Amino acid sequence: MPETPHYAYVIPSMKFGWEHLPTVVEYLKSVTSREDGEVPRELRSFHAFYDACMGLGLAKGWKGTFSAGYEPRIVIIPASPQPRLALAWRSGEADATIVASEVPMPWLEEVAVAA
Repeated sequence: MPETPHYAYVIPSMKFGWEHLPTVVEYLKSVTSREDGEVPRELRSFHAFYDACMGLGLAKGWKGTFSAGYEPRIVIIPASPQPRLALAWRSGEADATIVASEVPMPWLEEVAVAA
């Protein structure tokens, strides 16, 4: 289950590779297709994660719009004991991609730009 994201980055616009990242809808379909008792809790957890990611994006200067076709996508980060999540989306008002994550992504700090 996702935890509260604490890290956000604004990087130059990611123009390629979006098709390799699951959409929020695709991710939620995979969660709801499971047959365990954790689905309601995981959906609540994801909703809180998503809202927190949007808040981090706003704090970084995002104005609240998405570029058409570049709505939020899920990024799965290998970690132990379970993978961690990040959310990436392309800003509608700037030529930038916003990434909000549960874990630090220092390689994104190196390419960060102003929103």
